[in-house]
Amino acid sequence: MADGITDIRQLLAKYGGFRPTTQKENIPYIKLKSQYEADLKAKFSKPVSVFYMTDTHLKIGLPTNHLRHIGKYIKDTKPDFIIHGGDLWDCESLCHHIPNWTLKGRTKPSLKKDLDCLYEGVQILTEESGRNDWHMTYGNHDGSWPKLYVDAHPELYGIAEEGRDEVFKHFGWTTYEFGKYVDFGGVDFIHIPLKAGKPMGGVNLASGITRDAIKDTVCGHTHGFAFDRKAKLGNDQWITSVVGGCTMPEGYKPDYVVTGTAWWHGVVRLEIYQGKIQDHEAISLPKLEAMYG
Repeated sequence: MADGITDIRQLLAKYGGFRPTTQKENIPYIKLKSQYEADLKAKFSKPVSVFYMTDTHLKIGLPTNHLRHIGKYIKDTKPDFIIHGGDLWDCESLCHHIPNWTLKGRTKPSLKKDLDCLYEGVQILTEESGRNDWHMTYGNHDGSWPKLYVDAHPELYGIAEEGRDEVFKHFGWTTYEFGKYVDFGGVDFIHIPLKAGKPMGGVNLASGITRDAIKDTVCGHTHGFAFDRKAKLGNDQWITSVVGGCTMPEGYKPDYVVTGTAWWHGVVRLEIYQGKIQDHEAISLPKLEAMYG
């Protein structure tokens, strides 16, 4: 569906499928779906604004003032949708790039402390923006790392992924599985497109996406900013892609990153209309600091 809603549970939550007593109302799914589609058609009959940020990589000890600036910007600009592109949480405790048996691995924090760090970051963004209608497409850190770690350490089943999910549920955020596209107004959002089961990448990622995609696409993952638009066969046909940079503090590089150049630190404001990205604006973290610091 084109509003980030993907199942009956979310439809029920949006359209009051439960009474205050928590008893289910007898509302047929088809009626809920029809009501949703009518609401959606009206919403996207005019241009809608989307606030997009990605790759925050929350980590114990990292500054979080920039998150307050971001939240204040959201409150001031009042976007129709707020989307985080994933890797909000660095998930250092479950990092498989640094094995636990190494000297560095023995200094990794506990999962409990890591989850507390995630809680604090989500709380700041929610409270400063005054909004809990956030959407997030899980990234490889906060999406696939917990799953991979639990596969290798089954004694953590029911703790790692569930602990993460509870944080977002507590603040009212809607989350989506790593590797799945989420449609907002005809535009696809995903942490990173997968090709042959592997993440796309390279310095020309945006160009590769517009070459292969059949819809406008927004993603993160690389920590660089890029915009690309390619004409397609047909009258006034084109595909646009936006790679959204990162929202880590400037100058910070995670320990597991050996190299990394041309990272861009900021957020993106998009305008979606008629199923396409019609306009975009990139706002750097230094600019937000000057505005709200």
